[in-house]
Amino acid sequence: MRALHRMWNRIAGSFTGQRRETDLARELESHIRMQTEDNLLLGMPPEQARREAVLKFGALESAKEDYRDQRGLPQLDLLLQDWRYGLRQLRRTPGFTAFALLALAIGIGANATVFSVVNQVLLKPPGYRDPNRIVLFQSVNPKQETLEGYTSYDDFRDLQRQSKLLQDISAVSPRWSFVLHGLGAAEQVQGQWVSASLFGLLGVNPILGRTFTAAEDSPGNIQGVILSYELWQRAYGGSTSVIGTQIRIDNSSAPIVGVMPRGFRFLRDVDLWVPLAPTPRCLAS
Repeated sequence: MRALHRMWNRIAGSFTGQRRETDLARELESHIRMQTEDNLLLGMPPEQARREAVLKFGALESAKEDYRDQRGLPQLDLLLQDWRYGLRQLRRTPGFTAFALLALAIGIGANATVFSVVNQVLLKPPGYRDPNRIVLFQSVNPKQETLEGYTSYDDFRDLQRQSKLLQDISAVSPRWSFVLHGLGAAEQVQGQWVSASLFGLLGVNPILGRTFTAAEDSPGNIQGVILSYELWQRAYGGSTSVIGTQIRIDNSSAPIVGVMPRGFRFLRDVDLWVPLAPTPRCLAS
């Protein structure tokens, strides 16, 4: 306990050094002045009396250094001195300071971006199979020469029938807002319209129930719903009897057919999946 107390005092001393340095100088000077007065009473000339008093106490700077070493942490003191010096230099050159801050901000932003990519791809890979083999199809507007971002249902089906290079083709919409009823107060959740082959393409199986069947993969009324693990826990308390339970989405009613693994996400952070989309975004693997 005493060691911790001494260490705390040394750390605190590094941050209160200016005040303690002033107190030390005053105390040393007080002792030298009293010794000088004693030497004058012994008959010494003033200059000799002062010199003898200083010699008796030793070099002032040496005494101060010993005191600093006992009071604080030398390495921390040097760091704080460098920090104060750097701040003074930055205040004197505002143009350089602005440039340095801009470079620092760009560097931090670039590092954060690179780390996010590395974290997702290497350190925390996505929870689905072969992400490097998945490609995204987008429609091109030939008149405006712009990407539409989506492809039509007919184009999606044509790709499925005619493609010979791709192992599988599926469709998924961007994030879509749905209103759930029957869970107490109506709740708005984010979901995705997907084709039945999406989960097989990704190589992900539900932890409960099943994924969509080909019969459910058609535009029109919602014929089934798959829940995220998080929504399953929040709304149904993790009950395994949830499969087959009817759930009301917007103006439709459909059974819950499956629950996906914890943390499963694809392209968007959503809480449920329903069969197909009126304007699906196509993916291929």
